[in-house]
Amino acid sequence: MENPLMFLKPILLISIAGISLIFAYWLGYKATGNIWVVTVASLTLLLILEPIVIYAMLKELPGRGALIGFFLGATGLIATVAL
Repeated sequence: MENPLMFLKPILLISIAGISLIFAYWLGYKATGNIWVVTVASLTLLLILEPIVIYAMLKELPGRGALIGFFLGATGLIATVAL
């Protein structure tokens, strides 16, 4: 290992992201009073935005298995909200 401090920046960024996520869930819970609404909103945004961000950053399209998983996840999310 050349430089043990090279892990410091990613660990710091991951910690900031985790704290921000917990704070966002807390604010969502305070605003809605229902953690499940916050969870569904969070998962919906992940389902919609993450593929867009990945394509924008890496110009990589999903393979067949990832596409099937995406559609099954979207179907499950719609079923959760609708039922």
